[in-house]
Amino acid sequence: MRASKKGKGGTSKDAARKVSTEQSVAPKLTARQETFAQGVASGLSQSDAFRKAYPTCLKWPAKTIHEKASTLAANGKVVERVAELRKPVIDRVQYLLKDAMLEAEEARQLALKDEKGAAAAVSATSLKARLNGMFEKDNAQRGDAAIAALMAAVGANGAKFDVKA
Repeated sequence: MRASKKGKGGTSKDAARKVSTEQSVAPKLTARQETFAQGVASGLSQSDAFRKAYPTCLKWPAKTIHEKASTLAANGKVVERVAELRKPVIDRVQYLLKDAMLEAEEARQLALKDEKGAAAAVSATSLKARLNGMFEKDNAQRGDAAIAALMAAVGANGAKFDVKA
């Protein structure tokens, strides 16, 4: 039997393990689960993210890949990690929308104070409605490309954000 070289403070491996557990907020994923979560968070479909994380599956039937990807996407640790990865982008989109809503409201209030500002007030009100997801066909045709790209990156797919001013 080997004698342990552990002193009062434990080994350096014990210390490293303690530090890594304290720093990690999200549950530990395998490297492939992490690759899958990053793929989904970046906008890949679940199946494409699965193919990227598990390249040996490329010879599998599509149905099997879809099923495995769906099962992995439902894993609680993966769901939590995808949400963690998407949070900064979602926060940024919500911040941009909130600022736009406030500016539109300020413009509307200014327009209402001017006796000839009815058209400007209607325009500002219409902008606020579009920012809140009303007139979706109009948004898709004329929407800000940067906002659309951010929303696509977080998988918003028409999700409404709580930015009412």
